[in-house]
Amino acid sequence: MRVCAFITDEKIYRDSANRLMESLIPWGLDKTAFLHIIQPFGSWEEHTHFKAEFSLMIQQRFPGEKLLLLDADAEIVGNPRGLENIDCDLGAHYITQVSDTANYKKGERVLASGTLLIGNTPQSMHLSKLWMTYIEKMPEYGCGDQDKLKLAVQKMREVDRGFRFHQLGSEYLVIFKWQKLKLKERGIKPVIFHHQISHEYKRQKNEL
Repeated sequence: MRVCAFITDEKIYRDSANRLMESLIPWGLDKTAFLHIIQPFGSWEEHTHFKAEFSLMIQQRFPGEKLLLLDADAEIVGNPRGLENIDCDLGAHYITQVSDTANYKKGERVLASGTLLIGNTPQSMHLSKLWMTYIEKMPEYGCGDQDKLKLAVQKMREVDRGFRFHQLGSEYLVIFKWQKLKLKERGIKPVIFHHQISHEYKRQKNEL
């Protein structure tokens, strides 16, 4: 399993990527990790849209390899090797909103794109192309890249009965304090924590 991430060439994200790469060392995943650096070309939302293109790019660059696509602000805090035993075209985690936000309603299921296990199969490549198409044709739809990914997954399920989606456990996508508390109640340790550096990035941009 190869860990892949991309960043814009800005200090806040370079620092995040360094933390991610250091967190891979205990598991021996640093030796094959792939970090792609791009020049800033627009807003935060436009940068997130690059993720669909990147998901296709890494499948073409590393044919046949199982890929773990992470946001660069992720940190491996537990053993991720269990992911290697999951056989799927795409593994991701749906978060059920616990309250209303600016983008989602309470109870809505959100397909989070911060942790993606990509099987690198014909189906996963088709999914990436669909994802790119939705971003190109519906740039204003939903929030960032993940709502377009949700549409692409739904479409794949409709048109390809062989498409295999795996719901990853919440330990692989820990963002909120309530997630940590729920995992603790169940006796499960977090594996991948996301620091949400984008919030700090947008704050800094607004101050300029």
